[in-house]
Amino acid sequence: MMRIICFIMLGMILAPGVPAGAAFINLHGVNNCRHNPVVMGFDAGTYQVDPVGIMDGGAYDAVSMHYSWPDSWVHKYTIESSQFARISVSTGYRATPAEALANAISSSFTLTSPGNVSFYIWDGPNGYEYRYDNTYGVSLLVNPQTKPIPAPASVILVAIGTSMLGWLRRRRMF
Repeated sequence: MMRIICFIMLGMILAPGVPAGAAFINLHGVNNCRHNPVVMGFDAGTYQVDPVGIMDGGAYDAVSMHYSWPDSWVHKYTIESSQFARISVSTGYRATPAEALANAISSSFTLTSPGNVSFYIWDGPNGYEYRYDNTYGVSLLVNPQTKPIPAPASVILVAIGTSMLGWLRRRRMF
C-alpha cells in the first residue's frame, strides 16, 4: 500500500502541468473580425502564440476565405494591444485546411504591464468587410514564456515523497 502511495505522489511531482496563464483562443471566420475580437487579459510578460488544430484541442484547423472553395484555406490571425504594434500572420492560400495548418506561423508578443489583448481574423481593408463568405476558423494556444516558480506546496510534496521513498528503502534492508 505504501508503495502505491509513493508512486502516486511521485507521479504528481513529475507530471507536466499546463503553464499558468496558458489559453486556447478559437477565432471564428465570420464572427471574430476586427469589430468583434476575442479579448483576453494577460499579466505583464512575453507570450508565445502557436497555431493548433482540432487534434491538439483547438476548435478549428484553418479558415476558408471563400465559402470553402478549393485553394481558399489559410491560417491567419491578428493580435492587437495598446502596448505593441499590430501583429498580422498568414500562411497565404492553401489547397486544404490540413495544408494551411501545417504551414501555420507562430508569433509572440510582450506586455510591459497587465492588459487586454485582442485576437481576430483580418478580412478586408478595414478588417471586416469580406468576412461574410468565410467558413470555419483558426485556433491558437497562447503560452507565457516565463517559467512558473514552484509553489511551496510542491516543495512540501517533494520532501514527503523523498522521505517516504527513503523509509521504504530502509524497511527493505532490515
